[in-house]
Amino acid sequence: MHYVIEFDIKGFFDNVNHRKLIRQMWTLGIRDKHFLGKILCILKAPIKMPDGKLIYPQKGTPQGGIISPLLANIVLNELDHWVESNWEENPIVHKYAITKNGNKCGYKAMRKTKLKEMYIRD
Repeated sequence: MHYVIEFDIKGFFDNVNHRKLIRQMWTLGIRDKHFLGKILCILKAPIKMPDGKLIYPQKGTPQGGIISPLLANIVLNELDHWVESNWEENPIVHKYAITKNGNKCGYKAMRKTKLKEMYIRD
């Protein structure tokens, strides 16, 4: 059997932790410090606002940037492994539903893990 799990993480691209992303790339075997430095420069590149003011991002990936989907996949790889480790042996067989307090099934379980601190904003 194969399962498909879909997540919509509110504000994901705006909240990617730069240090964690670079650490994940290093762990995946990307050990070229010059290359990682260039990625960090892309992440921290100033954004010119309509009023001309420059903002230097402390988190997030450049939306609409050609590299953003690739960087997102690196960050979400850890989420993928977490989902697999939690549901591979114990699949959920009922349909996804909204609970009384508005949380979706599965989300409540995720909120109790370290993933909340990494990716999920309340």
